[in-house]
Amino acid sequence: MNDVQFSNDLVMEIRKMEKTLVKHPAVEDVVVISFHTPDGEQKIKAFVEPGTPPPSVESIIEYCQRECGNATLPIEIVFREIPRTASGKVIRQQLLHS
Repeated sequence: MNDVQFSNDLVMEIRKMEKTLVKHPAVEDVVVISFHTPDGEQKIKAFVEPGTPPPSVESIIEYCQRECGNATLPIEIVFREIPRTASGKVIRQQLLHS
């Protein structure tokens, strides 16, 4: 039961982080994912499609800390275009392998 609760909590945290980061004035789009390292450790990565002017990593982290409070912060922030299907669905596999 604890694994299920942890997973649900993480999903909620990721959704909150996405909804928050997309409001950053220099962000066009964002996708936050969790993944396991080869060691089995769970990490969070944020893929940020920058606006104009592009944000800095520091401004993204500061914004996330200020707006999300005690939420887990992304371990890595990657600036890139968010790949989507013709219907607008995020192609997460492309993000994971970038």
